[in-house]
Amino acid sequence: MPRPHLTLSLVPILSALLIPAKAPADRLWNASTMDVPRRSFNVVAYGDGVFAAGNGFGDIVTSTNGGANFASRLFVQGRDVTDIQYGDTGGGQMGFLATMRSGFNNYFVYRSLDRGQTWTEESAAYFAGASGAATKISVAQDGTLTVVRGAAGRTIAHDGTHYYSIQRGEGSSTVLRSGNGRHFTLLAERPFEADALVRTSAGRYLVVGIQRPLDSPRIPVAFPLVDDPATYADPFIVMAGTTGYLSSVIEAAGRFFAVGGSDNFTHHNLFSSADGLTWERELLHPDIAALPFPALDLGSIVAGGQAIVAVGAYGIVHAELSYENADPDADPQPGFATWIASFPIPAGQRGPDHDPDGDGLPNRVEYALGGNPALALTTDRPVPLLPMIDGQHYPALQFTRLRAALGVNVVVTASTSIPLDAPVGTVEEVVALDHGLDQVTLRASRPLSETGALYFHLKVTVP
Repeated sequence: MPRPHLTLSLVPILSALLIPAKAPADRLWNASTMDVPRRSFNVVAYGDGVFAAGNGFGDIVTSTNGGANFASRLFVQGRDVTDIQYGDTGGGQMGFLATMRSGFNNYFVYRSLDRGQTWTEESAAYFAGASGAATKISVAQDGTLTVVRGAAGRTIAHDGTHYYSIQRGEGSSTVLRSGNGRHFTLLAERPFEADALVRTSAGRYLVVGIQRPLDSPRIPVAFPLVDDPATYADPFIVMAGTTGYLSSVIEAAGRFFAVGGSDNFTHHNLFSSADGLTWERELLHPDIAALPFPALDLGSIVAGGQAIVAVGAYGIVHAELSYENADPDADPQPGFATWIASFPIPAGQRGPDHDPDGDGLPNRVEYALGGNPALALTTDRPVPLLPMIDGQHYPALQFTRLRAALGVNVVVTASTSIPLDAPVGTVEEVVALDHGLDQVTLRASRPLSETGALYFHLKVTVP
């Protein structure tokens, strides 16, 4: 019996320009709901379609719907969740790691390999033959997770060779460096109170922190972008009239986002910037703008999928990452930047036309089909089928499609010959799957007895 054939066409992308996020005026932050009464959230991470957050009471909660709703997954009374990260937890096993602390000298590590649903304590495996505090987790460019032993700051950046972190003191801060992500040593001392850093997609470093004017409230500041994280200087106020501090900064969808807390409890310190120099205050939904609101004191922020989430002392807030295409000839997809950032891929292999796993499918095709660009899998490829309907076999092609992959089209042509000059009509059936995927089945409108061998040509195009 003749079988349907499959060819994959990877249409070239003309431009690698990622479509940027819209300005804050087009985005509203709202409060997230959760089924735990305790707040004081310290950390948040994203991976595999899941946001995971931890607080100072020993709670870990997760969200699978863009941060709108969080459900309790773990509660360990008397412990403080000090960090959560997603990546390679060891031996290629992708999942979440969380560090916890109780008292002054008791440290714990928990791991989840099922998208944050269940967590197991694995402290003995990570602490074997080691000593010292363990309150942070390093993430390498390839996604490898390492539990830090000893001192580290709020955030850790990796350039492919070294890890960098900043510890803030009163009136100064220290820059720490590590070659293995586990043990950090002093690299430099700076006469500024910096608190967090991020390595940008351009390979530079953005640092944020605070100033303490004499006899005045603290003021949140940022530092101009630098090539060397040990040389940040010349802090500037992110917004006049603002008090407090900034304690976390990320890059997402072409913008920088920074969060912190207010000293006078009159405003929220949730900002974004297109260039790291001019900052705008993000807007809150009217339903949560009344004091005290959840965005009043924030400590950590992360982006993933089509959403961005920040956590803090009063709860969790979230927003959609909205996009605009200012250039009608710009090609790739609105959510590509945050999608690719959720996989453990080196910075130099995150472009739309890169193929980091070497499976022949560039990142933009993996994006459109909901594949995994970090792993060469056969299970996420289109599959030719011959379903039977009313006693007749019909040539068909089945594949997955990522619902959130805006800005790209998956086009399938069926033909009885190559070149594709004898097209055959098709019927599409779509079934919604978990994790934001659709299962698409395209079958010929005529049975195999009429078409004979049929060739399916799948290509990913940009409208």
